[in-house]
Amino acid sequence: MGKSKIFTLKFADDIVTFAVDREGLTEMLLDLERYTQKSSLVLNVQKSKILIFRRGGRRAAAEHWSFGGQQIEVVNKRREEIEIVNGKYMKMILGLNFNTPDYLWAMELGRNDLECVAIKRGFKYVLHILEMNEKRWSLICLKEMMNPNCNPKFIWWADFERMVNNVGSCELVAAMRQNQMLETFINATQVQRNANGLGFSETQVDCVWASVVSVYCLGATVGSLFISYVVERFGIRKSLSVNNVILVIGVAFICLAFYVKSYELMVIGRFVIGVNTGLNAGLAPIYLTEIAPKNIRGATGATYQLTVTIAILLSEGLAHPSLLGTSNNWPYLCALTAIPAILQFIG
Repeated sequence: MGKSKIFTLKFADDIVTFAVDREGLTEMLLDLERYTQKSSLVLNVQKSKILIFRRGGRRAAAEHWSFGGQQIEVVNKRREEIEIVNGKYMKMILGLNFNTPDYLWAMELGRNDLECVAIKRGFKYVLHILEMNEKRWSLICLKEMMNPNCNPKFIWWADFERMVNNVGSCELVAAMRQNQMLETFINATQVQRNANGLGFSETQVDCVWASVVSVYCLGATVGSLFISYVVERFGIRKSLSVNNVILVIGVAFICLAFYVKSYELMVIGRFVIGVNTGLNAGLAPIYLTEIAPKNIRGATGATYQLTVTIAILLSEGLAHPSLLGTSNNWPYLCALTAIPAILQFIG
C-alpha cells in the first residue's frame, strides 16, 4: 500500500497473510506453525482458506499447502465475496455504519465496482488483440474462437461473450463476428468511456454509424454552396490548393479518432471531407475545362467523373480484409486519401 508492504492483517482472532509467490506463502505458513506450537495455540485448518490471484495461467495440479500435516483448501476468488469484504473494510476505515449503501463510500473514494473494472480490462485486452497485425497468432486464435462452431473447450472467449451479454452489449460481439470494424470501434469506445462498462445498444450503434455516413452528404451540400465564393475570393488554382488543405484536415480527424478512441472525431472528419467533396465537384471540372484545348474540352471535363469512379473501385479493392480492410489497418486506408491532395498541393 503506497511504498509500504503489508504481510499480515490481524482482527480479533482472525489473521490474513499475504505473499507474492508460492515460496513466500510456504515460508509464512511454516513460521505460523512454529509460532503456534511455541505459544500453545491451535489453528482451525478446516476454516482456513487460501485464495490465489493470478495474472493469467492456471494453478498447477501439484500446487498445495498444508499446516501441521493437514492440507489447506485452495478456493477460487469470488467477486461477490471480495466486494463484501472490501465494502466492510472501507466502511470501517471511514467510520460508517455497516448498513451504509456501498455506492456512497465508492463515490467518496473514487472507486469503481470490481465487476466494472473486470469488464473494462476484458474489453481493453480484446481491443489490444484486435489492433494487432493480421499475421499475429493472438489475433488468429481470437478470430478462431469467435467462430460459433469453435471447439467448446476454448472457454476464454465464451466467458468474455457471457460477460458482454450480461451488461447488454451483445451487439458488440455480433459486430466483431461479422467483421464490422467501425461499428465495433464505436461500441468498444463507448464501453471504455463508461464507468460501468456498458456499451451502446444496437439502435444506438446504428444511430452513431448513420451519423458518420450521412454527415458526409451534409458536408458536401455545404461545400457546394461555397463554390462561387471560393473561386471569386482565391481564384481557381488557389481554391484547389485550399480545398486540398481541407481534405488533409478531414483525414487527420478520422485517423486521430482511432488513436484517441473518439467516434465524434470521425463524424467531424467525415463532415470536413464532405465539404472538400462538395467544393471539388465544382472546382475540378471548372479547372479542367479552362486548361483543356477547345477540341477536347468536353471529353476532358468528363474525365473528372471517370476519375471518381476509378477511385471508388480502387478504394473497394484496398478495403478487402486481406489488404487494409481490418480493424487495425483501416486508419491507413483512410490516410491514403490525403496522398493525392498533398501531391497536388506541392505541385
